[in-house]
Amino acid sequence: MTATLVIIQQTIVQMAIQYQQVTAAYDATMKWAPRNLKKYSVDQALKSPQFMTQVLPDYLGFLEADDGLQTFELLNLESAIDCRWRVKRLATAIIKIQYYTGKHRYVAKTLNDCFGGRLVLKHVNWHSAEIAQLLLMLKQGGYLSRYYYRQDGRYRAWHCYFQNNNTQFPWELQIWDTDDCQHNLAEHQRHEQERQP
Repeated sequence: MTATLVIIQQTIVQMAIQYQQVTAAYDATMKWAPRNLKKYSVDQALKSPQFMTQVLPDYLGFLEADDGLQTFELLNLESAIDCRWRVKRLATAIIKIQYYTGKHRYVAKTLNDCFGGRLVLKHVNWHSAEIAQLLLMLKQGGYLSRYYYRQDGRYRAWHCYFQNNNTQFPWELQIWDTDDCQHNLAEHQRHEQERQP
C-alpha cells in the first residue's frame, strides 16, 4: 500500500472513531426528539424555531466546546500532514439552509459538513482506482456511511461521509490532490459567494 493510501486509511479510521465518540457524547446530552435528517427538509428546519434556535446551535456549540471535539485526538493530525478541520459556523449553516429552501433538499444532505476535514496529499489522482477500492472496503467495514468522487468543472476531490444513523448529523472528509488545490479553493470560494443572500 502506498503512503498516500496508508494516510487516507489511517485518517478515515481515526475520524470514524472520533465521530462515534463525539456523537455518543452529544447524544447523551441531547434535549430534543431525534428526527430522520434524511427526510427532514430544510424548509421544515427553517420553519422550526426549535431546530434553528436550539438543535443546530447546540450541536455546533457542542463540537466547539471543551467537552466536544477538543477532548479528542483528531485535531493532532493537522501537524503531521496537510489536514485541516473546522466546525461550521452557525451563520454559515443558516445561510446554507436558506440557500436550499424550496429546492427539495434535506438537512442531512445540506448540513453534511457541520464538522469537516480536508486531507491534501500528493498522487491522489494517480491512485484513483486504488482509493476507490480502499473507500469501498472502509464503507463495508462500517467506517464510512458513503463516499463519491466529485468532478465539477476544475474541482476534483473524494468526498467521504460519516454517519451512524439518519438521526445524527453527518461529518465530511474531502480528499484532495495537491495538484488540484488552487482550482478546488477557487471553486469553493465561488460556491460560497453563490450562497450569499
